[in-house]
Amino acid sequence: MALAAAATISMMSCQTQGIPETELTQQNEPVKISAEVRLARVTRAVQTISDELVEIVNSVLGTRYTEINSYMVFTSDLLADDADMRNIFDKIRMQFGFNIPAEDREEIITFGDLVSYVTEHSVSIPPLPSNPDIRIFEKIREIINEKMDIPIGLICVHSNIRNDFGMGSLDFVEFIMALEEEFQIEIPDEYATRIKTVEDCWAYIESLSDHT
Repeated sequence: MALAAAATISMMSCQTQGIPETELTQQNEPVKISAEVRLARVTRAVQTISDELVEIVNSVLGTRYTEINSYMVFTSDLLADDADMRNIFDKIRMQFGFNIPAEDREEIITFGDLVSYVTEHSVSIPPLPSNPDIRIFEKIREIINEKMDIPIGLICVHSNIRNDFGMGSLDFVEFIMALEEEFQIEIPDEYATRIKTVEDCWAYIESLSDHT
């Protein structure tokens, strides 16, 4: 089905977490995503994993790090004992949806080792194609508007679904269910946990051949 109007992505408005937000504006050109934007997305994905791991470490160790140097050793620098490490690995299993085998745990010495391992083994949301379907984005915004009473104009591509729209755990589950019903798809738990932004939703749905 052809679009009545296409869109272009402009890096000019909607600041979210210090990252320039892409704004969709109605134009007579197809959506184009530059190599620079794609690289920024990859960098942002890795940084997001690192930030989540910092939160896990803080929750287990009772620390308040805003960031952790990649070279910091868990035992000597972060003062994590065996019980702490087990708790960290358990939280990773719950948050990222996979278990780190005992033999691999022995190889994780530094925080950087952990970030690299989780980045390599966690599922990732596929990137948006060069010409994404604007109808998907519009429908996602409608669902958020209906469920959270957020004005359509404030729902941007990089908006963080939980933080920016105040979605609690139950709200988020209902949002995922609404997406599944609307697009007649299934979003496995391991992918649902990786969905952070509106763009993540859009990209995941785009990756499925039967979303329309």
